Amino acid sequence: MWGMPAETPYDLRFQLLGIPVRVHPMFWLASVVLGSSSGDPSAILIWVACVFVSILVHEFGHGLMARLLGYPAAIVLYTMGGLCYSQSERQGPWQRLAVLISGPGAGFLLAVPFVYFWLASDGNDLSPVGHRVAAYMVFINLFWGLVNLLPIWPLDGGQMTGVVLTMINRPKGMVWAYTISLVTAGLVGLLCMIKLQDLFLTLFFGLFALTNYQALHAAHERSKYGLDDDNDDWWRR
Repeated sequence: MWGMPAETPYDLRFQLLGIPVRVHPMFWLASVVLGSSSGDPSAILIWVACVFVSILVHEFGHGLMARLLGYPAAIVLYTMGGLCYSQSERQGPWQRLAVLISGPGAGFLLAVPFVYFWLASDGNDLSPVGHRVAAYMVFINLFWGLVNLLPIWPLDGGQMTGVVLTMINRPKGMVWAYTISLVTAGLVGLLCMIKLQDLFLTLFFGLFALTNYQALHAAHERSKYGLDDDNDDWWRR
């Protein structure tokens, strides 16, 4: 989410539907760590496979929409999830919004059959492995998808907030977006700490709060010294 991860000799590379994909080795490690709480090797492998498919579909949602609008796309999966490069600097605000919403939208569509299978598993229609797969896919594509739509930069929801607010107010839009992101991330982080007592989620949203505080400070410094550029990319600032 914060930049292009460096290439390594251990990257997995392939092309699908005309879009090149690179999977950084840290993607696999982070997925294993996230799924290690079960302590069951088979469950961890299923979790990693579900994360891989879900994030790949999410990024292809971005990439295919960009391709539909006439922009080339490339996908990288790494530690914090995925990135879809699609020449965003050339996209207009409405095009950018379409590309951004298509990622979560693809995940929600992917979740639909698994919601059915997961609910059907109460009637013992699924094997234990099938039940686990369905539960993981619902959690990843619905829960993570909804979290991704929170107005927190640089999540998709935060980026969409930034686009909309800069369409409303050119000079102040991104300052507003960073402020909303900072407050939202801070409140969600406190909720995770106090109510859920989840250290990982607390640190996760705390990192977002710190990132947005730094971005907000940098935006104020640019404004103070008159360094903001007034160009065609105003909505992306």
